[in-house]
Amino acid sequence: MFRVIIVSIIMAIFSFSQFSYSEEAPDDGKRSNVEYYQISYVKYKTGMADKARAFTKKYYDPVYEATGVPKPFVIYMQTGPWDSVMLWKHGSSMAAFDWVTTPEDEKWVAEFARQNGTLEKGMKLVAEYFSMVDKNVREIGHHPIPPK
Repeated sequence: MFRVIIVSIIMAIFSFSQFSYSEEAPDDGKRSNVEYYQISYVKYKTGMADKARAFTKKYYDPVYEATGVPKPFVIYMQTGPWDSVMLWKHGSSMAAFDWVTTPEDEKWVAEFARQNGTLEKGMKLVAEYFSMVDKNVREIGHHPIPPK
């Protein structure tokens, strides 16, 4: 019990120490001058990374081109547990993450269905892509934008 009290006191001291070093009171906590991103880390099944990349170029890239919806920024990893990292820009607020399906998503899916014949055929292609994926983790992060 004594340990819990000591740890609590130390935590309280460190939590309030930021006020003593600052001349201004802390702001309301809302971030400004940032861009929010959805980040997907993808690990493909053994031997499937090249096939999955070719698949996205064949089926997904033409949809981005036709709709004008921004493509994700893709990084092919050389080290670490992931094969690819994809970043989708979502604007300057977390509001984009309030949507289950954004208007851009709806536009993309409609064009994907059109290019592949039907929504059902499109969903089969999505299932085919995910059959190549071993693990997929999604995160949300932000990037500071320097003030102008």
